[in-house]
Amino acid sequence: MHAVSIISALGLAAASANAHIIMSTPKGWTVNSSPLAADGSDFPCKGVSYDSSVSANEMQKGDSQPLNFIGSAVHGGGSCQISLTTDLNPTKDSKWKVIKSFVGGCPAHGVDGNLPADPTAKVPFDFDFKIPEDIPAGKYTLAWTWFNKIGNREMYMNCAPINAVGSGGSSSSFDALPDMFTANIGNGCGTSEGADVAFPNPGTVVEKLGTGATAPPTGSCAASKRSVADTYTEASDPDTDSEGSYEGSSNSTESAQSTESAQSTESAQSTESAKPTESAKPTESAHPTESAHPTESAHPTESAHPTESAHPTESAHPTESQPAQPQETEGSYESASNSTGSCNGTASYNSTGSYNSTRSGHKRWGGKARIGAKFLA
Repeated sequence: MHAVSIISALGLAAASANAHIIMSTPKGWTVNSSPLAADGSDFPCKGVSYDSSVSANEMQKGDSQPLNFIGSAVHGGGSCQISLTTDLNPTKDSKWKVIKSFVGGCPAHGVDGNLPADPTAKVPFDFDFKIPEDIPAGKYTLAWTWFNKIGNREMYMNCAPINAVGSGGSSSSFDALPDMFTANIGNGCGTSEGADVAFPNPGTVVEKLGTGATAPPTGSCAASKRSVADTYTEASDPDTDSEGSYEGSSNSTESAQSTESAQSTESAQSTESAKPTESAKPTESAHPTESAHPTESAHPTESAHPTESAHPTESAHPTESQPAQPQETEGSYESASNSTGSCNGTASYNSTGSYNSTRSGHKRWGGKARIGAKFLA
C-alpha cells in the first residue's frame, strides 16, 4: 500500500512537471512550461530571442486586456506581475516596469494544490490588465511573471510582443513605474513556501485575490520601497492579513516633521522642539521665580554671581526670550497607529495633524496616524 502511494505521488509529480502553466493570452513567444533556471541563466523570457513569426498583440491604452493560461500545475496559486520593457529583444540589462500586480490567487485561487493533470487544459480563471494611458504608445515586450505558492521555490516568466495604441503619454511616466520583482533565480532573493509573496513595490494597480497568508521576500532583494501613494484596487479590510488593503498619501501634514514620512517613529523625533527630554530643561531665563523672590536678592552671596543677575531683561521677560530658543520648550507628542501584517516600515501612511504654539513657550502637537501594512522593503 505504501509502495502504491509512492508510485502514485511520483506519477502525479511527473504529470505536473509536464503541465506547468503557460500564458496563452496575450500570445507569447514559444517556450516550454518550465520555470526559469535556478541560476537565472535563461532570464529574461527563458532566453528566447525576438520571434518575428509572432505578431505583436495590439492593445489600446486604457482598455481592459485579457490574461489567460493553459496547464494544470498551478501550485496553489501565488503572486504574479505584468511588466513592460521598451526592449523588443530583452536582455539581462533590460529595464522592466510593473503595470499590475496580483497578490495571491494567481494563476488560480481557491486551489490547494494542482488542477487535474492536463497540459492543454485552460486554467478556469480569467484575469485582466490595462496598458497605462500615461505611457507612450508604441512597441513593447510584455512579461508575465509568477511566484508559486507551494512546491519548489521558482520563478516563471513568459513574454509577448505588444503594440500599445493611443495618444499622449510620456517616457517619464513609464520610468516612474516600479521595477519588476525577481527572486529564486540565484540573485540572493527568495520567496517563502506556503504563502503568497507580498511584493516590496507592487505599483499603484494591485489586485488582491489570495485569501491565505502573505509573506515578504527572503534574503537580499533589490526591489525598492513602494511609494506611499500606492493603493489597492480591491476594497478590503486593512486590519487583516488576508485582505490587506491600504491607502496612502504623500501629502501628509506630518511629513514636515521628518524626511521619512512613512516612519512615524522618526517623524516624532525629527526636530528638537519635539523632544520632551529637552523640553524638560528650561533655560535660567525661563524661570521668572528666580528674579521674583526678593529674599534671593537679599543674599549678597547670590548677587555676587553676575551671570544670573546681569541679564534682568531676559529674566523679566521670559515669554519674549523664549522664541529665540524654540527647541527648549515643553512639548508633547501624541499618536495612534494600527499596524497589521508583515511590515518593516515601508507601509503607506495616512496622517493628519495640527500644531499649536503659545507665547508661554509651551508647544503641543496633536496628531493621529494610521498605518496599514502588508509589505516589506
